[in-house]
Order: sequence, then structure tokens, then C-alpha cells
Amino acid sequence: MREDFYAEYFRIEDRHWWFVGRRQIILAVLGAHLTPPPNGHTARILDLGCGTGTMLSYLRRFGEVEGVDADEQAVRYCQARGHARVRLLESEALPYPDDSFDLLTALDVLEHIEDDGRALEEVARVLRPGGAFLATVPAYPWMWGAQDEISHHFRRYKLRQLEQRILAAGLELERLTHFNTILFAPIAAVRLARRLTPPKGEPRSDFQLTREGAANRVLAGVFSAERRWLRTRDLPFGISLLALASAPAR
Repeated sequence: MREDFYAEYFRIEDRHWWFVGRRQIILAVLGAHLTPPPNGHTARILDLGCGTGTMLSYLRRFGEVEGVDADEQAVRYCQARGHARVRLLESEALPYPDDSFDLLTALDVLEHIEDDGRALEEVARVLRPGGAFLATVPAYPWMWGAQDEISHHFRRYKLRQLEQRILAAGLELERLTHFNTILFAPIAAVRLARRLTPPKGEPRSDFQLTREGAANRVLAGVFSAERRWLRTRDLPFGISLLALASAPAR
């Protein structure tokens, strides 16, 4: 991702409607799926590609949280938020032994990794048997646009493509659903319009299209409303995909 975007994300991630809505959906899905750990055991959690670290604070409700990211600047932003247990990823291999974690999240991360199959194999390796994996990714290759370019994405996913990648890594797929469905039409329209009439000058992040205020609050409320449905049911289309998988018994 472009380095200047980390500063933008650090500034807006707590309040921007897209981050707020996605966060509430993820927490609702995890809350409905995760079972309490055995007595005396605190769940160990890893956020892969933790970015500037906002999600680390929210994942603490489920256990002991660590983060890892391939960008030094992202790690520094996490530390600025007070997250000490964040490591720099310096190779394809995750810097953890086998069977280390009860939960691993990769939230809009896989699309940034050229060899996503190898990354998923690492996820399977470091998860304990029965451990959970939750990933979100952007959907529909036909929706590719400037935001994907400036975010340094390698792909947007088809549903079956993501399914095949997860199964090939040896994980057991439990749920695979679209989300960001209610706002699908206006977001798709904006993306297609920007493709037909590219803005002049330096490409701008989609996150700059809305500012703090009433519109941001309304969009956050609309997006996050999907969490009530997604706790137990899947959605047939949407801007993004959410996958929930588990590591099999060894």
C-alpha cells in the first residue's frame, strides 16, 4: 500500500463509515462463532496485516492479541497506539511456531499478497487444531478501479476463487458470504463512473469521498446494520467477501 495511506488510515480508521461498519460486522460474526476457551486457557489471537492497529484493540475482547505486518511504518503506527506485541513480517513465513494461535484474522490483506496460496498455508500452519480463521477481501474482478491500483492490490476475488484458495491450504471452510450489500449499487456506480471518467491529477483514495459528519454517521449505520443478518445468514452479493474457516485436527 502507498506509504501516505498509512497516515490517512491512522487518522480516520476509528471513525470512517467503511471501517466502522466492517469492524462491527467482523466482531458480530466472531462473537456468534467463537466458543469460550477451556478453563484456564486464554485464546491467543493474531491479526495478520494489522495495518495501523485499530482492530487490535477490538479483538482483545476475545483473548490475547498480537499483530504482524510487512510494513515498518504500519508497525510504528501500531506502537503509537500502545500495541507492544506487533512484529514486522520479513519473509513469506510467519515468525511463529506451528499450532500457535486459536484465532487468526486477515482483514482486507490477502489481496495485497502476490502468493496468497502460500500465505494461507502459513495461516493453516500456525493455527491450532480447531482454531478459527476469518478473512475479508474485495469482491468482483470487474469492479477493479483506481482504489485497487493505489492500494497495490493484486486481485479482487470471485467467491469460488477464494473458496478454492482456502481449501487448497488445508483449511476447512465453514462460511463464505458477501457483505457490504445494502450500499452495493451506489458504490458500484461510483467505481464504474470513476473508471469511465478518470479524475485528473494524482489518484485520490475513495476514503476521501466522505468526511466526518452526518453523512458519515448515516453510512456507518447503514453498513453496520448488516451485522444482524450476518451473525447467522449469508448474503448473495456485495462489495466484499467474508470467509470463516478452521484448522482441522492433525
